[in-house]
Amino acid sequence: MLNTSKAARPFTRKEVVIACAAAAAVLILPGLVEAGSASTGLPIEAPLEKLKQSLTGPVAGVVAVIAFFGLGWQLIWGGEMNDFSRKAVMGLMGISFVVGASAAYNIFFGSGALLPAIG
Repeated sequence: MLNTSKAARPFTRKEVVIACAAAAAVLILPGLVEAGSASTGLPIEAPLEKLKQSLTGPVAGVVAVIAFFGLGWQLIWGGEMNDFSRKAVMGLMGISFVVGASAAYNIFFGSGALLPAIG
């Protein structure tokens, strides 16, 4: 039989801290969201845009294809490599494949996915 006459236990310190943190987040975060939406962009956006343009151009595509075949040559006829070297070469091959695919997509189809402007 259950004993239902027990008094309610008080909140622990951890539960009080979590509740206060949640209440503070509910009160503070909407203001931060509004402040973030009013800005025109982060200061790092311009350098990242230049990097994106550099990685998707035709020169980057040629370099990626050369790197892909060179790294493949290293894997096939490179002799004995330890596991770390083999994984590093495979990782670099993956990066060159992604950059080459992006450049090839831009060459064949003009540009990446474009979203229509709203408003």
